[in-house]
Amino acid sequence: MGAITFSSISAVLLMMMAVGAVDVEVDLYCPQSIGGETQWTPDKYNSGHWTVQGSGMSTSSLTYLMKNLGATEGRTGRGVFRRGDPSAIKTLSSSKLEPRAAFNEKLCTRGYPCQSLGGSDEIVMADGGELLDYIEENNISDKRFGEYTALFLPMLQNKQANVKCPKYLEPVNEGMVYKDPKRYMSNPPNSLRKAAFTRIAKFHKAVCDVVNSKLSNSGCNTLCGGWASGWSDLVRQRFLAYENRLVPFTKEAGRSMKFFSFHTYDSYKQSAGEVLMQGGHQEGLMDLVWTHTRNELGKPMPIVFSEFGAGSNEVWFVSSNGKVKSQKLKTARPYCATRDWAILNSFTGMMSQFSAHPDLILKTVAFVHEATYDAKGNPYPWSLERKVNGKTVWTHLIKFFEIMAGVKGHYYRVTTKNTKVQVHLLRNGNTFWVMMKNFSRNNQNLNLDFIDGLPTLGSGSELRSLRLKASSSTVQCAREHKLPWSGVPDLSTRKLGSASDVQKLMNNYEMTGMEFAILKLPLRVSPKPRRSSVVKRHFSNREVVKVFQSYGKSSTGTEKFTFNNLPSGTGNVKVRVAVGGYSEVLKVKCDATLNGVKLSRPDSSFGPENGAESRWMMFEYHASMAIVKSSSVVAVTCSCNCNKFTGHVSSVTMLTEQLTGGGGSIVVPEPEDDDDEVDVPTKPDVGGGNNKGDSGKDDDKNDGGGLTPFSGSFKNGDFENGLSGWTKSSARKVKLSKTASKGKGAMLIRGVASAKQVFRVTSRKRVAVSVDMKINSKKDKCEIRIVQGEKVIARQAQRKNGWGRKTLYFKASGAVDILLYSGSSSSKCLFDEISIKQK
Repeated sequence: MGAITFSSISAVLLMMMAVGAVDVEVDLYCPQSIGGETQWTPDKYNSGHWTVQGSGMSTSSLTYLMKNLGATEGRTGRGVFRRGDPSAIKTLSSSKLEPRAAFNEKLCTRGYPCQSLGGSDEIVMADGGELLDYIEENNISDKRFGEYTALFLPMLQNKQANVKCPKYLEPVNEGMVYKDPKRYMSNPPNSLRKAAFTRIAKFHKAVCDVVNSKLSNSGCNTLCGGWASGWSDLVRQRFLAYENRLVPFTKEAGRSMKFFSFHTYDSYKQSAGEVLMQGGHQEGLMDLVWTHTRNELGKPMPIVFSEFGAGSNEVWFVSSNGKVKSQKLKTARPYCATRDWAILNSFTGMMSQFSAHPDLILKTVAFVHEATYDAKGNPYPWSLERKVNGKTVWTHLIKFFEIMAGVKGHYYRVTTKNTKVQVHLLRNGNTFWVMMKNFSRNNQNLNLDFIDGLPTLGSGSELRSLRLKASSSTVQCAREHKLPWSGVPDLSTRKLGSASDVQKLMNNYEMTGMEFAILKLPLRVSPKPRRSSVVKRHFSNREVVKVFQSYGKSSTGTEKFTFNNLPSGTGNVKVRVAVGGYSEVLKVKCDATLNGVKLSRPDSSFGPENGAESRWMMFEYHASMAIVKSSSVVAVTCSCNCNKFTGHVSSVTMLTEQLTGGGGSIVVPEPEDDDDEVDVPTKPDVGGGNNKGDSGKDDDKNDGGGLTPFSGSFKNGDFENGLSGWTKSSARKVKLSKTASKGKGAMLIRGVASAKQVFRVTSRKRVAVSVDMKINSKKDKCEIRIVQGEKVIARQAQRKNGWGRKTLYFKASGAVDILLYSGSSSSKCLFDEISIKQK
């Protein structure tokens, strides 16, 4: 739909009642490494941006926030310039280097809580743009300021209070915004803007070269990077921001940086369209930065998101004539609970996305502050506290830290084929945490399938849920703040009992639109790992490639992207294709092949589904590692029937997952076209396999050492022990049905699941496998497959409603799997009358 207007708020709430299905496999026995990283820590993901606007929060409030909830301070805008005496920069005089008391000279202050309140060493420090004016007006070189910084930073340590140097240094905050000629010219030439951005790159290089060199062997191990981008929208104007900012910054300063830093915000607007960074836009930005730096510098540059969240649709600091002033301040509009929800939705969505990339994201800081007010007592839009009848109370933003309280641990394997809901699994000792975010504004039914079952729970299991709750009291303020919906944030906690209670709840848990949830699972006995998952990231050799141009007609283009030094083994591969543009990016469709094998295309949620002006779409394709070669080629074909759209594939990346120890399954997404067959791409058939049905007679005789002839039926009781002997991918989804219309029983497989028997062929004879299959709808994806290792060497699917008998033939030697397979979340597949014959 188009841009959401206030009159459509009720329609949006009704839309959020629509329900989709999401199957999730949760493996409590499979630790996971992602790019070599294994841990999720609050220091990295659960910090705020306090101390910039003021320290109006009481000690008791800070104690609750930091000590009880575990939130950490993440960034300060009081850097070495603001904390020190600028006149010392010229002379580097030791008498003036000591930090000034007026700026809370030590980190261990109320504005910078120390370890007694659970303070963090993971601090980002930056200075304001006035620093740039000062050094230019006083003819101070960039190198001299770097020397001053390197001398000053160690003085911020307080060993008695256990306070260290800040972990990360951004020499200046949003320098490219501060020096952009658009601040004083209505339409500056692009060359002038590019020169200003290059100036910022040279400043960063000079400062960071000195800081990284002088502090590398000291006790103050601050990492220097930048450029603290104020608006991380590299896709604008056909990637002009990419060409003007990322490319020259990387070329000029990239090798001097320890990290790149960005600020990323959603903008929720009632009219003129929303601009959402979360979802496809965020994924496209990250993959482009990593691909570009890998191609230019030899390795991907890690990222610090030193600000993230949601912008406000109001100017907060304004004078009576509407112009911004720094002293006489007032707000445009009073507090609104729905505005808190907009910010919370961005916090939870972006944090979930960041959590999927622990190898290349060093630090994230939610843009939220302590208690800060204007002259009328209205709180700063991102304030954690406000005043009601003279009493200080929390805003709803505290719920971000409340729902995350206690969450930390090592990554464990969790998979889902529907990326509308992103899920993470963490383990801390005997406690598992399942983190779930619904990116859709529609409700989604979650089915959590615990691989190998859910062990006995200890006390304290619970489900925390953060939702938007309808409220008539917020309708007016939502209109005034130009927000696309109304309501209040609601955080609820549901106490759970036994493992069966958890499974009953999570077998069909309905997540409301935009909901964020945390499932806490304390186990009585710590489970021992039975398998492991190693995920590695790979980058193609090209970036920002124009694939087509469309002007009111359908246009198609194909481009190829090469990957080298890929691993081999048993497991999965995920190919990520990012397409950038403006609102018409929604109309783009892309297909991909890997080494000539067509990849199945999922219904990707990493793109706007609500008419928002997200400018990136991320397509994800899943397949087996069996088709991966050391040197592989991905061919991308995109098309669009657009009014005016230039399509660029900004990046193609690949995630390989090597599985050891068995268990789990390959995630097979449903294609968008119901007539397409669900497929696990594999290498070509082995041994001249023939998938065509054959009505000829087969020889039942076993000619010595071959496959023992086999036949059986659930309805006739041939399988006396039900499903014993069959290896099931899911105990919940593979069951014995005693009411099947074909007889007294059949094997029932629901959703994406499978069951298999292993047989051994000791001589290369022609083998025939037959089975009765039943589907109720053409949307059911029901198959029998013959699998050897990672290769599907033969397959047959039931195409017509009702029962049908399928026979397939193959030649092989050694062990093979007879696999009965259901490939759609809505499928209900029945199997019976299985026979195996060998000629």
